[in-house]
Amino acid sequence: MDFAPSKKEFVSAANETNIKYWNIQETSSLFTIHGAHTDNIKKVKFISDNLIVSGSADKTLKLWDIRNVGSPLSILKLNNSVEDFLEYANGKFVVANGSALTLLHLDASNNFKIVNEYFPFQRPIMRIKYDKTRQRIMAGGLDGQLKFFEIQDEELKVAYKIKVPSEIYAFDVSSDGNHYSMGLNDGSLIIKSKLIEDIAEEDEE
Repeated sequence: MDFAPSKKEFVSAANETNIKYWNIQETSSLFTIHGAHTDNIKKVKFISDNLIVSGSADKTLKLWDIRNVGSPLSILKLNNSVEDFLEYANGKFVVANGSALTLLHLDASNNFKIVNEYFPFQRPIMRIKYDKTRQRIMAGGLDGQLKFFEIQDEELKVAYKIKVPSEIYAFDVSSDGNHYSMGLNDGSLIIKSKLIEDIAEEDEE
């Protein structure tokens, strides 16, 4: 689920193929994009007042204009299920698909273009976040590692990594970048509350 910049409308998706558009004052969705994907939708997000991006287990990332949802504006086919994605700068995206982190640009014609692709994990990446205060990408998944990536000239460089005892299925970072939490497959919740620069040297890669 994600709210529009106006904060009055939002989109939602679940483990199905449809996207629903809502207004907070209505008890039912305003409209549904039926069959938006051919497999479970993993994420849907506004990138402007009228544009949303969706990612799915069908290995595609799609761009939609909510004013005309008959067909997507753009479709990008990837090699693996899209588990997560984010926009870290205007028109610049990172997509977690399989063990890959794929960097994309959305050009002036609303087409996704692959800029770079990295394989920093052995197993699928489940979640990615952007730490705005340090301009870093954070990624974690079935490897049981949380990694921090610096972005330099459209390239990702591992700055730190943290090992945890089980697979990472969820995590988030505070707005100041000093605290983050991880939800693991074994049911445990890990909360770190120290500056990233203070992470022990043995956690560095």
